[in-house]
Amino acid sequence: MAGFGRELMAANDCINKNDVAMACKHWRILLAVADRLGRPLSEYRADVEDLIEHHNCK
Repeated sequence: MAGFGRELMAANDCINKNDVAMACKHWRILLAVADRLGRPLSEYRADVEDLIEHHNCK
């Protein structure tokens, strides 16, 4: 759970610093953590996927 929060904060920090590529990396880690831990974190998967799509992560 702490890893999820840390990655989320890191992604937000990257966006604030205009480093979208690194934010994308953190969001991908968030997806992996959510999949591994399951509910309730997996409920945020769609939100993270939206962020990835919105920022055109590849």
